[in-house]
Amino acid sequence: MPNIFKINRVRDAMADYTPIDFLSDDPDIPTLKDLEFIDELLSNGNHKNKAAIKVYGCETDNIASTIAHKILLKPAVGKIYNRRMNDKVRASGISMDWIEGQLEDIATTTIQDYYDENGKQIPIHKLSEKAAGGVSSVEIEYVDNMRREKLKTYDRSGALKTLASIRKPIAQHKMEITGKDGKPINVEVSGGVLALPSATNTEGWADDASESQDAVLAVANEGYENE
Repeated sequence: MPNIFKINRVRDAMADYTPIDFLSDDPDIPTLKDLEFIDELLSNGNHKNKAAIKVYGCETDNIASTIAHKILLKPAVGKIYNRRMNDKVRASGISMDWIEGQLEDIATTTIQDYYDENGKQIPIHKLSEKAAGGVSSVEIEYVDNMRREKLKTYDRSGALKTLASIRKPIAQHKMEITGKDGKPINVEVSGGVLALPSATNTEGWADDASESQDAVLAVANEGYENE
């Protein structure tokens, strides 16, 4: 009895190719194993070595890495994989723009976003969408019949570093901003992270991002808790 699942998978793959492609002996044409590899890759979070070990029976990570690389170099496999990955991303609604937006919200959210003008913590159901997006977990406890929310936020430093690594290819190496006295201040971009002049030594440069001015959004911050 024919395997209907495999037949449908081949038919789906053939959407990008003419029948002559699958009748030829071209080594670049994907096999059923290759299509199974794509399925596994899309379902396991893009762990290429794990997919190669499971599908092709590779005995070591080195062999799996070599096989996975070779398979993904096939034009047909690459085309099918990219199409299916794009379909998966569109279906999820998650894009790089959306991810960067979430990281920007985390990186620019401060402790003031969780308190009102009287210094009282804002209930979680009244937080702004941006502030709520920065909350990683909530602990609720009752003390003397009073409800108390303890919020933990995502790491701003990690968000900044991730944004820097994403945008590094398009970051300018040098730029110029205006200081308090109206004179230009040179700013260097190293590894995608801004390094401003040290606040205590305007002639020198900060050794790293954690020593730079507050404009770098306190990169050394490791998150905080609201009580």
